[in-house]
Amino acid sequence: MAKSSIRLSGSGGQGMITAGIILASGAAIFEGKKSIQSQSYGPEARGGASKAEVVISDDEIYYPKVMAPDILVALTQEAAEKYSKDLKPGGVLILDDLMVKEAPAGDWKVYMMPIIGGYAADRYLGSRKAVTFGALLLVAGHGLMGFHGPQAYMDGDTVVRDPLYLNMFFLSLALIISGVGFLKANISTIVGALYGPNDPRRDGGFSIFYMGINLGSLFATF
Repeated sequence: MAKSSIRLSGSGGQGMITAGIILASGAAIFEGKKSIQSQSYGPEARGGASKAEVVISDDEIYYPKVMAPDILVALTQEAAEKYSKDLKPGGVLILDDLMVKEAPAGDWKVYMMPIIGGYAADRYLGSRKAVTFGALLLVAGHGLMGFHGPQAYMDGDTVVRDPLYLNMFFLSLALIISGVGFLKANISTIVGALYGPNDPRRDGGFSIFYMGINLGSLFATF
């Protein structure tokens, strides 16, 4: 792989920015690649089309933005229509078939699959139970992160890690990712449902919601 450009898109609360950070970090830490990640913030992150972009390369990366992605993940109809026009010919388009009912036409491969957290919330659990289930998964994932195991060491040019604790680490990541998928998207839906479509208090409500998240992140560092 010389260079791959990936764009993750959807609406605020679907975990696209978190997924981009994990993808870029994993490529750099575990595969020894050069990687860079960028993201959109502001009003777009409150329900409009938002995105995270990742560039992974064997060589130095001189520009952080993705102009023509090799892979596009779109979790909403709006994101699919807005960003698919930038996808490279022959690229890969991955869609959430619960949210994207019409796949954009073009010279690319299309894969459609349901996002499990949203599917379970829509069909079985409901938003409130999905938030509770996601919180339990997050607690389990962060709890497993507490088991560090023996320190890794170098054997020549090879990094030697305990396979048991390495697998526990990946299981922890899987639980955290799944928990975010259940919790974050559905809790944003619950906040949005408190207001009508044209309610002027909606923007202020989301501002308070995200302020609470940021304050929680701040206090969690102490």
